Amino acid sequence: MANGPIDLEGAPTLVLCFDPELAIAAELRGASGVQVVCDGPVEIPGAEAAPRLTWKELRALPKGSLGATRLVVHTLRSARPRGILRGLRQCAPDAHCFLVDSHGSWFESNGRGAVVLAAARGLRRLIGATPVARLAATYLRYEVDPSWPNLEATLGAADEVVAYAEGRPVREVPATPRVVHYIGALGPGGAERQLTLLARGARERGLDVEVWTAYSLEGSEGHYVPDLEAAGVKVRALGLHHRTRTMNPKRGVAVDFVRDHLSSFTLYPLITELQRDPPDVLHCWLDESNTLGAIAGLLTDVPRILVSTRNVSPIHFPRLLRPWFRTSYQALARSPRVTFVANSQAGADDYAAWLELDPARFRRVYNGFEGERFKRSNPAQRATQRKLLGFKDDAFVVVGVFRLAEEKRPQDFVRVVARLRELVPTLRVLHLGVGAQAERTHHEARQLGLEEVLDFRGRVPDPWRYLQVADASILVSDAEGCPNAALESQAMQVPIVATRVGGTPETVVDGETGYLCDMGDVEGIAQRLAQLAGDPELRARMGRAGAELVAARFGVGRMVEESLALYSDKVSAS
Repeated sequence: MANGPIDLEGAPTLVLCFDPELAIAAELRGASGVQVVCDGPVEIPGAEAAPRLTWKELRALPKGSLGATRLVVHTLRSARPRGILRGLRQCAPDAHCFLVDSHGSWFESNGRGAVVLAAARGLRRLIGATPVARLAATYLRYEVDPSWPNLEATLGAADEVVAYAEGRPVREVPATPRVVHYIGALGPGGAERQLTLLARGARERGLDVEVWTAYSLEGSEGHYVPDLEAAGVKVRALGLHHRTRTMNPKRGVAVDFVRDHLSSFTLYPLITELQRDPPDVLHCWLDESNTLGAIAGLLTDVPRILVSTRNVSPIHFPRLLRPWFRTSYQALARSPRVTFVANSQAGADDYAAWLELDPARFRRVYNGFEGERFKRSNPAQRATQRKLLGFKDDAFVVVGVFRLAEEKRPQDFVRVVARLRELVPTLRVLHLGVGAQAERTHHEARQLGLEEVLDFRGRVPDPWRYLQVADASILVSDAEGCPNAALESQAMQVPIVATRVGGTPETVVDGETGYLCDMGDVEGIAQRLAQLAGDPELRARMGRAGAELVAARFGVGRMVEESLALYSDKVSAS
């Protein structure tokens, strides 16, 4: 099943809304020709302004009068075969059908398949009401017609869990606690890297440490597994719970609070493992794992829970925001067993404003950076490396290390390169990274004729090799927590020109280790880079200052010690 928005490509579309309370489960893109069928008010993301028909009005329309070539069934939880057939009457014979699950995923089918699935769902509802089905659920732990997740239950789950946990006994955290880190996966991201550094550091200090992931660790999603296992840290992927399997009632956990949570498939395996193998500390990373992990930890009496935010709040990243994040965080903030952690003061302040909390509720722990791995080559080695990469001696080399994602503003990056080419004829630019905006960014670069100047290298295992040859680096994001790209660049004595957003000003001293510009200021960023191009002494001075800043403020040992201090019972979570 696919996740994310359904791209309708502007085609005439009919949305059959059987589940108005789960409007958030579907997000439509390219929805310029949409009609929504629903008897009550509904606002489906991406189609809020779409005209609406009632089911009675749909029945009264002549066959084919809407001419739809796309049919969205929303959702399978409540879909009725007769309603789908009425929708198909208004569609072209070869219409594409998109069937939305209440969890927010979706898949494509033809009209006949949609009707058959809805009929099967109805049959399960009928069988699920029989005594035989109830016996199967009790003794075989198999539910014929399991309850379906819904938004209302999800929004209230954290409140109920926090209230439940208030009356539970809490054991003390020992001096050498057993720690479990919980995260979605271990791909090559900044949060995953910090988790790995912390887990390794804790293991070196004698702690029993494991890492659990919600999802598979296959391919690039297991990028940091070898590093962790080499340090003696066990890694496990928990996987997803099957909807028809019930939780064992003998385990005594109040799973009814999360039974209908939109992420119950993820919560159930975590709850099971926490009961089977309880840690003293559950350290969660990133918003989804934070909100789910803390709920599971409170339900299973974990005495100390950390929720580690890694950027500014998710309201800045609509594609990552889930409707329950805010209410869940607000409820979790009431529990003294939950400690909120941010990796920049700007991130803490932004989350606090979004959640209407006192910023003091957050503990700030700056990222740790392995500066010893990023030592600058001597001039002879650097000259050799530049030649191997095809750069002339007089080339001004700029490197950008960031994902090609919307929040990184890759189009601004391309426009800066185009403007800088006019100012610095010897310019050469390398970009390292991949992302959803790759095709669009590459196309814009071609449109601007940058093929001879800008080289997209994609994902590389050794970005330091390219920073070794750089004269400057660039980061033009619209939001950042504690950007590793800025730390890497400065550790390599490469001055950076970055946007003044989020926690970036906490990692770059404007005018001393690099330059900060306003977000979207293409001309200003280009001018600052041109200034560096024309002044080798300035580059060298900023480079030395940057390396000193990273060593003093962002050492790995400091990050590990500050994090471990938060595991102690002596530290108040609130």
